Amino acid sequence: MNEHAQPLQQQPPQEPPEAREQEQAHQLGAQGPQRPSPQPTAPEQTTGDAAIDAALHDLETAPADDLDAQAEAGRRLHEALQGRLSDLGE
Repeated sequence: MNEHAQPLQQQPPQEPPEAREQEQAHQLGAQGPQRPSPQPTAPEQTTGDAAIDAALHDLETAPADDLDAQAEAGRRLHEALQGRLSDLGE
């Protein structure tokens, strides 16, 4: 062995990535990372016209998975808006 040679130091074995992820999950707790709570929804805006507001509400609350209900609510809103616009011309 050379007088100037440094003795080899053993490096601690590195953990596999899965073990590190498990340790991080353990440190975060069972619930995982804390997520911010959802923001409160904005207050419902109104037009001041009861018929238009009702038609808008019907469209907003139509079931997302019921295309017929959405189309019908959209048709009623369209008719209500057309009715109000035709009133402007008189």
